[in-house]
Amino acid sequence: MPQGPRCDLTCEDEAMGTFAQCFARAAPNQSWFATAVKKAPSPDLLPPLRQRALH
Repeated sequence: MPQGPRCDLTCEDEAMGTFAQCFARAAPNQSWFATAVKKAPSPDLLPPLRQRALH
């Protein structure tokens, strides 16, 4: 696989996507999540999977 800035950005994008998916699955089970959802100024700030559950 080629190395360089593009590879670094691709790897970073993949890592962020994986983290976001994991967070969206795990966060609703955490005690602080309900409070964070209530205090969120906009549904756009919620994890993507949670947004779908609200619609």
